[in-house]
Amino acid sequence: MKTKILATFILVLLIILLVKMFIQPDSQPTSVLGEKEALDAILVQYPQLAVYQTTDLPPSSIESKQSRDGWYFGFIQRGSGVPGILDAKCYYLKNDRTITLLGEYKRGNSSAVDFIDLETCESAEEIPQIPSVSPDTDTGLRLGELGTFTSISILPLSIEEDSRCPVDVTCIQAGTVRLKIQVVSRTGTSTSIVELGQEFTTEGMSITLTNVTPPKNSKIDVEETEYRFNFNVVKQDAPIVTNPSDTCYRGGCSSQLCSDQPDMASTCEFREEYACYQSAVCERQASGQCGWTETADLRACLGTQSR
Repeated sequence: MKTKILATFILVLLIILLVKMFIQPDSQPTSVLGEKEALDAILVQYPQLAVYQTTDLPPSSIESKQSRDGWYFGFIQRGSGVPGILDAKCYYLKNDRTITLLGEYKRGNSSAVDFIDLETCESAEEIPQIPSVSPDTDTGLRLGELGTFTSISILPLSIEEDSRCPVDVTCIQAGTVRLKIQVVSRTGTSTSIVELGQEFTTEGMSITLTNVTPPKNSKIDVEETEYRFNFNVVKQDAPIVTNPSDTCYRGGCSSQLCSDQPDMASTCEFREEYACYQSAVCERQASGQCGWTETADLRACLGTQSR
């Protein structure tokens, strides 16, 4: 009888131990990190990567993707005047804040690559899916939301400045908003900074950031997810020629444009035919418009490059 009671007691004790092993974890679960918190953790350990947050040319960016256990980050450098990605560094940050370098991408002599897989740091053929909406509404675009206009698309990337006067404060100056955007056109993409109310011209289109909501309030912090941006995009009218002898200007990222406006901007994708315009003459044509003077050398160069 005593033997049976002892065996029962031992069996119950074993069951209790097994239950504790499977029900109670050895440690507390790791908290899930937000994107900004995860990025800050990487920049603390690798402060040199902070240069990828700047807006100076050549263009750079930081891309991210969340997994169940952490975050993938790609620190990407593109060229100014050349297509594709020049180099990239990819890291994985687990929720316990351990960081792993997944790999590095170097373009070298390979063909242009527009996207990389953040998990492998290798070229990716599929284009990342970006939320796309029609901009013809009063709601405006969110950060990271692609709006398609007549011949271009605009992707708000980040808020560089929001110095607007709060609605509950009397200010001497109204302040402004400076927004980093990516412009996508038929010829490629470019990254620029636009300012509230200031006209910006690219690819023959006039872009104006007309409104930013919600209004600023000194007592309420606006989260980035709450911002909405309204744009006015119209085709730029041809300039009226008042004096046929007016100066013509070279413009564009590769000096491939000829116009009567100084500092004409363009996207920074390189094409072989752009080299032909380096020795060409930019002047006012018989039509009254600025343009490249057609010569035998220019025709021959363009013909060679197009083959």
